[in-house]
Amino acid sequence: MSHMDKPATVRWMSWNESLSEEIGEKTALVQILNPGMTPFQLGTRRQLVLAFWDRTELSFGETILAKLFGSRPSLCVRLYRIFLGDNGGWPWRPPLAADADKIRQFVDDVPEGWSFLVTCEYGRSRSRAVAEWIASHRKIKIVGDRSRGTANVLLADLLFQDDARSL
Repeated sequence: MSHMDKPATVRWMSWNESLSEEIGEKTALVQILNPGMTPFQLGTRRQLVLAFWDRTELSFGETILAKLFGSRPSLCVRLYRIFLGDNGGWPWRPPLAADADKIRQFVDDVPEGWSFLVTCEYGRSRSRAVAEWIASHRKIKIVGDRSRGTANVLLADLLFQDDARSL
């Protein structure tokens, strides 16, 4: 690393904060949206866009569905509608195993030395869970407002469970 290179970091923030953020050329972006949203155009070369709700716990039936079909999100959502009902018009869509797999693959494909920016609606839960996992996985410094919110436990469990198995 030359004296001009800054060490890689991972930051998390809200969508609003990300809109005014200057994103470096060697920064990979993870946007976590609510289902049905259009991604923000933040001008980065490496980007992963995911869409799921900030659910932190699941009922017994939801847990069974997520465990059995979490690697196939559209089937999982369809089965939810069939067996558990409509959910008031909003798509039932918690963080699923497929989301964690996409995050892992994306992060592993980003070259060493790159920084990460993770954004979600309020910059408190979903983005923090992903940022904490990236910091641990890549052994880089994490930057964020730790006084706001807590990491989404469902998402953190999905991300960290494979790391724990490989120890």
